Amino acid sequence: MHRAKGWRRTRQGQGMLPVRLRIFSIRASLLAVNILVCCLSPAGASGKNPAAGGASTLRTITTAAEAHNLTREEASRAYPVNLHGMITSIDATSMPDHGFSAGFFHDSTGTIYIEFPAEMKNVPASGTLVEVQGQTGPGLFAPIISRENQHLRIVGHAALPANPVRDPLNILESGTEDSKWVEADGIIHSVIDHKSYVTMQMAMVGGTVGISLPVESGVDYARYIDATVRVQANAAPLFNLVNQIMGVTLLAPGASSIKILKPAPADPFQQPVLLIDQLLRWDHLAEQRHRVHMRGRVTLLWPAVSFCVQDSSRGICAQTAEDARLALGDVVDVVGFVDAVNGTPVMTDAIYRKIRSGDPIAPQALSAAEVLQGLNDSELIQLNGRVIGVNSEDSDTVLQLISEATIYTALLPNSIASSAASDWKPGSTVQITGICSMKFDEKSRTRGEGITSTRSFRFLLRSPKDVMIVEGPSWWTPLHMISVLTIALAGTVIALIWVIVLRKRLKHQAELLRASEERFRHMALHDHLTKLATRLLFEDRLHVAWETSTRYRTGMALLVLDVDRFKTINDTYGHQAGDEVLRITANRILAIVRSIDTVARLGGDEFAVLLPELPNSYMAKSIAARIIEAMSTPILTISAEISASVSIGLCFTPGGTINKEELMKRADAALYEAKQLGRGRFECIESTAEYTSS
Repeated sequence: MHRAKGWRRTRQGQGMLPVRLRIFSIRASLLAVNILVCCLSPAGASGKNPAAGGASTLRTITTAAEAHNLTREEASRAYPVNLHGMITSIDATSMPDHGFSAGFFHDSTGTIYIEFPAEMKNVPASGTLVEVQGQTGPGLFAPIISRENQHLRIVGHAALPANPVRDPLNILESGTEDSKWVEADGIIHSVIDHKSYVTMQMAMVGGTVGISLPVESGVDYARYIDATVRVQANAAPLFNLVNQIMGVTLLAPGASSIKILKPAPADPFQQPVLLIDQLLRWDHLAEQRHRVHMRGRVTLLWPAVSFCVQDSSRGICAQTAEDARLALGDVVDVVGFVDAVNGTPVMTDAIYRKIRSGDPIAPQALSAAEVLQGLNDSELIQLNGRVIGVNSEDSDTVLQLISEATIYTALLPNSIASSAASDWKPGSTVQITGICSMKFDEKSRTRGEGITSTRSFRFLLRSPKDVMIVEGPSWWTPLHMISVLTIALAGTVIALIWVIVLRKRLKHQAELLRASEERFRHMALHDHLTKLATRLLFEDRLHVAWETSTRYRTGMALLVLDVDRFKTINDTYGHQAGDEVLRITANRILAIVRSIDTVARLGGDEFAVLLPELPNSYMAKSIAARIIEAMSTPILTISAEISASVSIGLCFTPGGTINKEELMKRADAALYEAKQLGRGRFECIESTAEYTSS
């Protein structure tokens, strides 16, 4: 329908206005005049969709039936409404204190659920005549009159509708009578006070229905219990989370809308006492539509939930909200309504009072086959079985047992359970004492059997003492066997994993050793400051280049250079600046030479450049000149801008004319000559001549 999800839940602290049921007949005449004037008014003929900001024109709806019969899609378009009618009942479960109040609007055509504006402080009472201008909304089940853009004006009061719809419960539960003003007869089974509203359960032909109405001061709601009543109310749907109809409840204006046709007995405990096996039999069906009176000894007590009693004929269990403590064996009077659940009689909404103390009833010892005959339902019995499972996660501790190939359960509320449940191990043989609760196959009659047959049973336990361990479980259970096999398998898997881990560790250690060797080898062959080749690596490369040059008669050159006045740079700017000059010098040389060339730091500020596979000396001279030029750019360090230059000695050999020692000697001689001639330059000596100037 129309209410927020879960609208039937208990809500407290909300206020409800008194219900006004009668007014002077002249006000009804005034309402009819107002309706006629409105229908003839041009404003009642058309309007704009408020949700669309007036962009599209929609017809103005002037009757409750037309608004209620819209589809959800149509209602979502926010049709404008101009209605004149009556508020029949207030949704007692709405929450005015939280900005949500609603009720039912009724006119001569039908009824629709209406939300009242959040700013409305005084919600109109039942019987209030109103004029409503607003818009439709989709609701949660059926279309409603939305609180959005709503203006509601009270114009008077009138009597509630005198022509309610009378439908059987199955029609009301179908949802086709949604929101209608209906009338139903039944017997009130229970009354619950939620402070701001009251809920009742009423038994009708075909089932029970809930009734909600606002609390009124001075009303004794307890007098309705077991009374035959006639209620006039609005039919409101019960729906699930996806807005599908699940049933119906009645929202009544107040206590005055519930008429008592037959009052309840003044003292229900003064009624004649019936034996339990007389319940639901032909001779007593008529009187059992109301509460019945029984007397028996207590065999089970779950406070505020249920209890069981047994008389000379048999036993029965009852649902109750009372929590007065009783002892097993106490003789009690019980008053409640009788119903059939799972093919067996039970009492609902029961109350009890203690007559006297008594001795506990001795249980009957039966076999599983005897229990399945179904003749001991709701009686105290005893049965041996083997535990196959225990579950304590829910509100009840549940034992699963097997006896004579019959699987059954035993229930004990966690509120009265104890640590003894931990002793109920699967595989244990136990003796169960408790109330037998049978489950019958109610469909067996439709299969032509003519009588319900037993389907299964369970035990309702009174305390942990009702489970007595006869024999503990064998250690060598399938679970333990599986555990042993699992441990063996796990050990094998762990061993295999350990072998794999060891192999990976060995491989990793070998890789670390290789990486370490490579690192140390690199450190031995490369200068730590400039990352250039050391003298050792340089001499190896020089030997390879000289062998290649001699064999293939290719040219090669050697450049020897050092930084001019490097000692002065160190003394002036510090060793840190000197190191930076060396690093930048190395980087600038590397940026100029070829990939096949070798640049080495021979020591201090002395560098060497090996240039293999040269066709002539021109390329070597070009590289030397570019190095001189690159070093002309000042070097920026943290402390200063330093102007540094290099002097280069170059020796070129076409291949095989001189040995490598002579090559080094001549390059050193060329370096000395470059320094003598003023530094910041290079000098070249070719092996075909003694000395050749640059």
